[in-house]
Amino acid sequence: MMRCSRNIEDKELNKKGASDFLALVSDLKKEADQNSISDLVKIILDKSGLSELYRKDGDEDRLENIKELVSSMMLAGERK
Repeated sequence: MMRCSRNIEDKELNKKGASDFLALVSDLKKEADQNSISDLVKIILDKSGLSELYRKDGDEDRLENIKELVSSMMLAGERK
């Protein structure tokens, strides 16, 4: 987290997109400590906007692939 804070102070990284990305990474690190891997993937897809992008584009194949990935992760987690 401190590294992200220092990077935001960097002149080149102090642009809107870069600082938003660093904040997202920082938030996701916190989520990783509190959630299963399958839940974390869902959170990443939602917070990054990928789920919404695929829905808007009507990219059903990608959405189905993501669902399969999450289902596989859930099954792998149950086996442990």
